[in-house]
Amino acid sequence: MAATNQTEALKERKKSLECQKQDIRRNVKARDDKRFKEAGGCNTCSGRGWIVIWDTLDSMSGCYAEYADCSNESCTHETRERSGLLPRNSKYDRNRCTQWFPNYTEDETTTLRELHEKIEMLEREISLENSRWFPTKGKLVKVVKEGRGRKDRRVPVGVQGIVLNCFTNNWGTSKVIVLDKHGQKHFPATSYVEVIDPDPKDKVWTELLSADRKASGIPVIGTIKAKSHSAALVRLTNSREFWVPLSQAPELKNAKRNETTSIILPLWLAKKNGITN
Repeated sequence: MAATNQTEALKERKKSLECQKQDIRRNVKARDDKRFKEAGGCNTCSGRGWIVIWDTLDSMSGCYAEYADCSNESCTHETRERSGLLPRNSKYDRNRCTQWFPNYTEDETTTLRELHEKIEMLEREISLENSRWFPTKGKLVKVVKEGRGRKDRRVPVGVQGIVLNCFTNNWGTSKVIVLDKHGQKHFPATSYVEVIDPDPKDKVWTELLSADRKASGIPVIGTIKAKSHSAALVRLTNSREFWVPLSQAPELKNAKRNETTSIILPLWLAKKNGITN
């Protein structure tokens, strides 16, 4: 079965959970608003006990505002205790420490916490799915947009191939090197392609990748001296040691420590470590 991008489905699930959180918050606000009105809360000060008598438009934080006691004679400490605060907040509430906070029940608090945890988990899954379907080395891509520049140099829309590498050109454009089934290399911008299979198993592509690595790489014999989850420390027959990313030499993924094996190094890695000029 062909792999499918689950990003949009995950986003819809996240959106549904966020709507549930918003519904709970709206219900709590409506409940507190009803309680305030039924208790005869003061509409002049909104249950705060003070009003703004002057402010300047020069400050967005309201730090220059001047205040006075509520002008409503029927508004007392007792009535404010009974009604609580009107469920709304302003920059002045922040300055006066009279911010309204939702009064959640125990069940509502538990539900919100569970929803928050689920949303966080979905956000991680969305991030991983985005990474999985972003054009990088080893993924099968398709050109979906025609590039600019000379027509004879544009990569035709519809071309499919395996990504050999990614790079940024002198103008700062992110590009990929795509190898098609005919062995031809294309250089479209990353934004002009989309991944159609993040982990292609088709024998055609694995053979093309292997052939390209052998044609453009440097074969060496080395012993695995150490290994991490992402790289291996290789010692060559001339005692030179250096770390090789597993992504750059797939044959190292299953190699064990102290094992001697044949490795095909990418040309750039061979040059970096002085193996070739």
